Amino acid sequence: MERRFSVRSSSAFAKFCNWCVYLLLCVLYGLGPAKACAETQLELHKLEDRIVVKCEGLVIAEYRFQDPNVSHPYWSVLRTLSGVQVTRNHPPRDTVDALDHLGMHTGAWLAFGDVDGNDFWRLKASVKPTELRILPIEETGAVAFQVKNQWCRNQDASVLLVETTRFRFRRVEGGYLLEWETKLEAEDSDATFGEQEEMGLGIRMASSLAVDKGLGARMLDSQGRRNGKEIWGNKVEWCDYAGPIGNQWCGITVLVDSKNGRECRCHARDYGFMALNPFSTHVFTGGEPSPFVLHKGQTVALRFGLYVHQSEKEADFSVVPAKNLFDQAAP
Repeated sequence: MERRFSVRSSSAFAKFCNWCVYLLLCVLYGLGPAKACAETQLELHKLEDRIVVKCEGLVIAEYRFQDPNVSHPYWSVLRTLSGVQVTRNHPPRDTVDALDHLGMHTGAWLAFGDVDGNDFWRLKASVKPTELRILPIEETGAVAFQVKNQWCRNQDASVLLVETTRFRFRRVEGGYLLEWETKLEAEDSDATFGEQEEMGLGIRMASSLAVDKGLGARMLDSQGRRNGKEIWGNKVEWCDYAGPIGNQWCGITVLVDSKNGRECRCHARDYGFMALNPFSTHVFTGGEPSPFVLHKGQTVALRFGLYVHQSEKEADFSVVPAKNLFDQAAP
């Protein structure tokens, strides 16, 4: 059974007033219906195993919190506002997608390959959902929900970390911004985050957007570096992975909140993958290992933004509107 949550006003009179204002703006400023509807009709739909995000009836994202084949929650698909899919099919489709990293490389996910020896990235330890609730939000064109999860030790399923995450979708020029705010608390003992590449927020792009396909896609980071060879292992404020799909330029920019207190290095690969790693250094630089210890009862906060964008050509792409919105909303 589907439950529907919407940002539309519950008051018929308020709806009528909003519609009158909209018509007045159309007359004064020539606003088209496509722009206006995209700003007002974001909706959340809660199903048995997922949250579906829609804009004007089109599914633009799906968050899976139950999957017998994947041991942690994840975003299984991200699409532009017009419905262009920018993440790889999950599960990958034979003859369409490379079949590597099955179950590990979904659409977008947060996981760590080593927390006290527990490997959540490779699905050897599990993350169990405990709570999901839709959040009230007084902002036109935005929706939000919060999840709580338990990160469990592989050996005895005891709780290692308690996670609280808020997801918020907001319209922005050229697409939408998915704000991803996570707090991790060490439950009953210290938790040590080890040093390896597979740590943090991962994205697997649509197969046609892989740089090594030679179809015109590219990676670009906040320092102007391009593609895996230049970007891999470097600190970034944001990294964009995008390319042509049909006659449009589409992609995802991952933004890092400078207030995290954890600088992120980018594990960037030309086969269509990037991860923003807030805990590892030496695997990228060759220096001495410096594992991060989260002490019992303490929390670490991580905040990212996923800017899902679409434009007619690469020259029209700019990260500035999304970054400005992301920075303004920072705690």
